[in-house]
Amino acid sequence: MKRAGKVFLALTLVLAMLWTSTGTSNVPGVLAENVASMQSAKDNKEAVKATTEETTTETKEKSTTASKAEQETTAKKEETTTQEAATEAETKKEEAATREKKAESTTAAKKKTAKSKIATQDAAEAATKGSDSNSSNQNIARAAKIDIAKCITAVDMSVTINGKKTALDDLPAGTLVPRGAPVSIIVKYDNVDHALENLGEGTVLYYQLPEQIEIVADQQGDLTEEGKVVGKFTISKKGLVEITFTEGYLTDCGGKIEQGSFWINGNFNKEFGGKGQETIIFGPVKKTIHFDPKLEEDKTNLNVTKKITGFDAKTQKLTYTITVTAPADNTQTVKDVKVTDVFADNSLKMLENLYKDINASKGTFDAKTGIWTIGDMEKGEIQTLTYSVKIKNSWDDTITDKTISNTATVTAGTEKKAEVTSNKVFNNNLNITKSTVDGTYGTSKGIHVDATGTWIKYTITVNASNVNQDDASGVKVTDVFSDDKEDIEQYYAIEGATQTNSTEPGAGEIYIDNNKKDFIWNIGTMKPGETKTLTYCVKLKDSVWENSGNTSDTVKKKFTNKATLTAAGMEEDKSATTTVNLKKKWISKKGEWDAATGKMKFTVQANKGDNNSPVLDRNFTFTDKMTGDYAYTGNLVIEAKNASGKTQWTDIISLDDSDKQTLEHGTFTWNTDGGWTYKAAQAGEFVYYLTYYAKPTANGHNHISNTASIGINGSSYEHKTNWSGTGSEEIALTKEYVSGVTAGKMKWRTTIPVRVVEGSAYVDTISSPKNHKFVSEDKLREGLDIYFGQESNKLKEGKDYTLTYNDDYKFTITFLHEIDADSTNRIVITYYTENTVARDDAKYKDGDKFTYTNAGKLTIREGQELSVSDSTVWYKHSSISKEAGDYDKTNRTIRWFITLNKDGTLGTLDGENSVAAITDTLPEGLKYVTKGNTQNIQITERGKQAAKAAIDSNSIVYDEAQTS
Repeated sequence: MKRAGKVFLALTLVLAMLWTSTGTSNVPGVLAENVASMQSAKDNKEAVKATTEETTTETKEKSTTASKAEQETTAKKEETTTQEAATEAETKKEEAATREKKAESTTAAKKKTAKSKIATQDAAEAATKGSDSNSSNQNIARAAKIDIAKCITAVDMSVTINGKKTALDDLPAGTLVPRGAPVSIIVKYDNVDHALENLGEGTVLYYQLPEQIEIVADQQGDLTEEGKVVGKFTISKKGLVEITFTEGYLTDCGGKIEQGSFWINGNFNKEFGGKGQETIIFGPVKKTIHFDPKLEEDKTNLNVTKKITGFDAKTQKLTYTITVTAPADNTQTVKDVKVTDVFADNSLKMLENLYKDINASKGTFDAKTGIWTIGDMEKGEIQTLTYSVKIKNSWDDTITDKTISNTATVTAGTEKKAEVTSNKVFNNNLNITKSTVDGTYGTSKGIHVDATGTWIKYTITVNASNVNQDDASGVKVTDVFSDDKEDIEQYYAIEGATQTNSTEPGAGEIYIDNNKKDFIWNIGTMKPGETKTLTYCVKLKDSVWENSGNTSDTVKKKFTNKATLTAAGMEEDKSATTTVNLKKKWISKKGEWDAATGKMKFTVQANKGDNNSPVLDRNFTFTDKMTGDYAYTGNLVIEAKNASGKTQWTDIISLDDSDKQTLEHGTFTWNTDGGWTYKAAQAGEFVYYLTYYAKPTANGHNHISNTASIGINGSSYEHKTNWSGTGSEEIALTKEYVSGVTAGKMKWRTTIPVRVVEGSAYVDTISSPKNHKFVSEDKLREGLDIYFGQESNKLKEGKDYTLTYNDDYKFTITFLHEIDADSTNRIVITYYTENTVARDDAKYKDGDKFTYTNAGKLTIREGQELSVSDSTVWYKHSSISKEAGDYDKTNRTIRWFITLNKDGTLGTLDGENSVAAITDTLPEGLKYVTKGNTQNIQITERGKQAAKAAIDSNSIVYDEAQTS
């Protein structure tokens, strides 16, 4: 394209193959060329300055510039002379002066141009306002959708026949084009009838391709100019080409485009050409194609896309993905497919660690040559390659074009099939990181505890990538706390910004809202490669380690804050989130049965420090309550230790005789509920260890529950811990597999040696894998047997218990009254499960095994549970097998091995042994070997000698081995 202006620079806008990072080739592509004048920030500012300063020297200097521009204009045969423009610009000094600030900011991002261009534009504006001139150059710029069909002046076409691409005009006489053949088209257009003048911001150029041209896939991408994105393009599958421009671009062009061209890669629509000759109309241009009505092109097409699928601004690592597709309408296999990936020389100067993190879906990739060898590709096949490169931290300052550009070329054999170029342009590329600093406790050691209290220190770092083309402006960071922010007291120790009370801080300032727990840090402008760092602290309240109303043994809190980075023109906001978890386990308790004394021993720890929390200086009150079949006995020993484990003081209290007390460091009282309370007399950074005992009551020693709690600094709430169990560790639920796995019907037995009460529930579950089941409620009930004490003392359903069949893998027995079971008089539950696996299936090999697992859980009371499980294994083996050993040449003997019942299927369901008789007949010419009275035969059972053997040969001899 050509744009109006006095200085002409070659400008190429590449759609499809050269778009930034999203190009596509050999599916429709578009190339737009633009020859135009571009403004520079420096020259534009000088032009504005020239119109606002009234000095003779500057006036003369401006006239000289105008004369130079006039010469350039005459050479280019433009309608408006530079001298006229300069004269008109002189009359607009005051108006230009009022716009100076705006002009400076606008032209700061534009390219070089003659100073006369500003004057020409100003004069045109003045003429538009002051006269009714019919000149199209003086019309008000307009935004519109403009169909460039009538502007088309020429169309060049090339067709591909049997893999060879030839210009249509160069085809030998009589050549017929296959229907559906690939075609490349270059469309040229001019500013016909001033159709491309006075274009306002938001203008869209479009063109609808003729229906005889087939577009394979939608495309979109960026227009780039000298490494900057200046617009967007789209091509729809319906053949609609649309070009849009970035804000300010058309203003910079003076609203005029003189000429241009674009090209398309596609196919002829095979629905056309059936009559031979076909005329394709491109606006005023007509092209005649001579098709072979009976022939369609053999298609061996390949499409390629290349995208940047990842960029880590912190590590400066770019990740590329190349996708090669053999379209589904191909008619042949594409042979010997390769992709050659090449970075531009300029890009190589900015990169290191080329071709890392390689992942090819097919074939191999040579990182030294950049060649990806795929091999043959069938129609519809899609293959991908990903790799990474790293941008250098610094490079030669002479590199001004910071576009990372590389091209992937696809070939099949020696034929080039497709090509795509990816351009990465960095505009306002910023990165933000956030972390906690030098803490001792909590997540990432983010929490500090010292004489000043509890606090967290943060660091926020913002980096402007050194590959940014321009300075980043309007850079701000907003930081907001969310979780548990009510425990934050205030921000302090700000470094890296000046604190202000203004809610709209200036550059380099920070506004903090201690009520909302957030702040705004205004960085302002950042140059490429520049880094800004902010550190700050937040003080947490003294009560942060406690929770009002929280009665659990542990306090957990989470401090999450999110820092969000924004900047003018940045594609999307970026953020960094930091979470610090505060956790302190205030109290823990352990109960264990002391078989030697017949007592339960309890140990309580409080205020213990760990990686998450420190030992804190607090006043403590300890409360303990016992329920169940046990009562306190012996001494309560309270020991206070420092964080390193050294004892600081000890109190001993007799729980049998309240008169025997030796208290020096606290007070002890019995509570009305039978529990007790101990209150420490002094605060301190102490870890407390409490040890005491309980003995069984006359009612037995089945159930015991003990709750210990601490109150902090006289607070009305407590942190509690509970221990519940059955007392003696000898009292445990048992479960066992009995028999039947070989027959596929397994018998199970559960034993309950502990007293159950009304509502106690036993739940039986088949664990994974669920390769056996209870089959049905009727079958379960049929095989269910429950007794107490003696096997004859059967429990009855409806009177002693209820049965709930939850499903084929779970049932529940609920006891209807107390049953005083113990280790002698137990409750025994027997039932069956059945195999669900087709063990004779051919897919199971000899030696495969099947594990059957069954679990039981008894809930006596809430918080008092017993669990148990058991398993049995079945192996797939033959019932009987026979193998011959090696031949002994010296003794002329052969050993034979017979295996019986390896799969266990010959056993009986009740587990009793069966009698098996084996008759072994030797081949003719062989006889059993004997040596004296000892027969050379041995029968073993699972590795142990188990039976006598009788052998009938020349004589009858019995093996003397003992049965085990």
